[in-house]
Amino acid sequence: MGRKKVPQEAKSKATKSSSHVSSADSDNNSKIVWDFSRLVRDGDFGFHKEAILDEVETLDNIFEFLFNYSTKTWGEIRRETRPAKSHSKSVYKHHEISFEDFEEKNPRFLNEAKCRFRNWLEEYNGFYSFYVKSRMRILGIKSGSTFYVLFLDPRHLAYPVEKRNT
Repeated sequence: MGRKKVPQEAKSKATKSSSHVSSADSDNNSKIVWDFSRLVRDGDFGFHKEAILDEVETLDNIFEFLFNYSTKTWGEIRRETRPAKSHSKSVYKHHEISFEDFEEKNPRFLNEAKCRFRNWLEEYNGFYSFYVKSRMRILGIKSGSTFYVLFLDPRHLAYPVEKRNT
């Protein structure tokens, strides 16, 4: 599998003023570009053998998700993220989560991420979360059309939510 080249215009979007978490539609026609250069490979939310082997189908699910979404544009992804009708609150399949919200829900995870990535995260306001399957999430940073894959959250523990309708 060849490495995708990031267009110059996407690189120029990676500035502090435009790379923060936002719902801007300027990249609606851009296909997602996966970047694994900052992938975490250890710890509770790293992509490592123990995390992947804990869940029987985890690796298959991850590859299937990455493969299926590699042909989608950010506009198509945004259209998938409308509120779920089965819940009383708006719930999004793939969505942005501000660092402020992480501070409230899981400050330990946020502090660990900030220590790991130091100054780089200061350019952003939050993480982007992709729903993979069931409780599994992939967390990273969206910058222009590029998604920097950082963490695997197989049990939805990095940003825990209360169960609804139980």
